[in-house]
Amino acid sequence: MIKFDGVGLNLKAGKLRTHILDDVTVTLPSDRTLILLGGHGSGKSTIIKLIAGLLLPDEGRISRMARVSYPVGYTGGFVPQLTARRNIVHAAELYDADPDEVVSFVAQVTEMGSALDEPIAHLPPKFRTYFGYALSYALPFDVYLVDTNLSIGDQAFREKCSAMFGERIRSAGAIIATRNPRIARRYGNCAAIIHDRQIIMYDDFETALGDFERTHLTEQAAQNLGAADDSAQESADS
Repeated sequence: MIKFDGVGLNLKAGKLRTHILDDVTVTLPSDRTLILLGGHGSGKSTIIKLIAGLLLPDEGRISRMARVSYPVGYTGGFVPQLTARRNIVHAAELYDADPDEVVSFVAQVTEMGSALDEPIAHLPPKFRTYFGYALSYALPFDVYLVDTNLSIGDQAFREKCSAMFGERIRSAGAIIATRNPRIARRYGNCAAIIHDRQIIMYDDFETALGDFERTHLTEQAAQNLGAADDSAQESADS
């Protein structure tokens, strides 16, 4: 399980300060596929980074009683000057996996061939992206963190990613941050909603989706109405 105890988080960019979480105390399961539902700008991506340990809370603490992944597809931990192979070996050793098995897995999934022995910095963007996703699924975690995208790229690679994720969650948990009900219903078996700087766990999955869809549609309608009013005012002013 992953426990939030009085967690608060603010993001600062110059003079702008965004309040993401306020005194959140909640326990997230690590043995299920949790859907973390949030609308645009709710902080979904930030919370995934927080769970992964890529960000630290301003207040409170997070306890992880499971081996938690970094966000699937994340490439920020790679050393650009090292070859793809050396980066794989480094990651495998860091997460107590067999380096040869992980290298073989990534090579097969990405079909990179000799590019595995090129520095990461020299790889085309497509290979770097595929490499990041393949390595994420190659490493054994108790909980896989997904920020919106389970897969990326062309149809063939997307199908590989879907298959890899499906295989992983047969024996591991996952937390998927999304606002897409279709993704939620396809993969999830429990849910939480990010609302008013809180993470609200639900006992019933369909109730969570229903509440989110109603709230999200209401917020979207309000935003559209506000945009229409602004446009009408600009026309009147002109």
